[in-house]
Amino acid sequence: MKLFELGKITMTPSAISVIASFKVPIGDLLDRHEKGDYGDVSEVDWRENTLALRV
Repeated sequence: MKLFELGKITMTPSAISVIASFKVPIGDLLDRHEKGDYGDVSEVDWRENTLALRV
C-alpha cells in the first residue's frame, strides 16, 4: 500500500551514479519509498520521514 504519491522526481548526476551502482532499478527503490521502506537509514531519519507524511 502506498503511503503517498511521488511528485516530480529529479536527481543530480552524482545521485544517479550512486544509485546505478546498486544494481536495482530506480523504480523498485521509489516503490519501496512510497510504501514507507526508507532503506538503510538511521532511526532518526526513519522517524523524520514518517513524521513528514503527517504534514
